[in-house]
Amino acid sequence: MTTGDDRAHGVTPVMRQDYATRTAQHQAAFLLPHLRPGMRVLDIGCGPATITLGLAAAVAPGEVIGIDHDPMHIDEARTHARDSDARNVAFRTGDALALPFDDASFDIAYENNVLIHVSDRASDAVREAYRVLRPD
Repeated sequence: MTTGDDRAHGVTPVMRQDYATRTAQHQAAFLLPHLRPGMRVLDIGCGPATITLGLAAAVAPGEVIGIDHDPMHIDEARTHARDSDARNVAFRTGDALALPFDDASFDIAYENNVLIHVSDRASDAVREAYRVLRPD
């Protein structure tokens, strides 16, 4: 939820600037070697999509869906995707604690910094990510 002081789950304007500089090559370097074309990936807490777009490039023509609680981040993500001509990404406003996806619908669920924003319910967020993962 965005409040009058531009915070969403404790995201300040300075943090928002930092998030805009993040990349899959840096923040998801551990994951990139495991991604294959055709995979379906969920980026939980996608922010402005700077990491999401790198994940999308790695799994193309597979699909990456970014979800974030902050509608401002989703607007930024859509703009970045449009500017980069990424065609295998989609974005939704949603809650990491109640993901709006069917069970077993993704190959990979990735998150960067989400758990610090829901620290009192981190286990619920992890459980939700696990729920949407395919068994294999």
